[in-house]
Amino acid sequence: MSRNLVDLNENIYIVKGNDHAVGKFVQICDKRAEKKLPEDVLLDYDEFLGFSVNFLSVKKEEIWEVAMNEEKVIELCNNFINSETFQNLPDVDFS
Repeated sequence: MSRNLVDLNENIYIVKGNDHAVGKFVQICDKRAEKKLPEDVLLDYDEFLGFSVNFLSVKKEEIWEVAMNEEKVIELCNNFINSETFQNLPDVDFS
C-alpha cells in the first residue's frame, strides 16, 4: 500500500494512494469539520467501494481531477464549511 499525505494549508489536507484491497483511494479532510462532525473527513473515495463520505458533492467521474487540483479542493472545503448546512449543525464534543 502506498499513501501520500499533502497539507494544503493549516486546516485542509489530502490523503491519496493505492491499496492492494481497494485500489486507488483519496480522502479530503478539513480540521474545521471536527467541531460538528465525528471526523474531519469531508470526502472518502476508493475504486472498490466508491464513496464512503462525500460532503463536497464531487461526482464520481470528477474525483481524480478534483483530487489533483489543490485550489479546487480548498474551494470545495471552504464552501462546505461556510455553507448553511454545516453552520446549522450543532457543535459537539466527540472526545
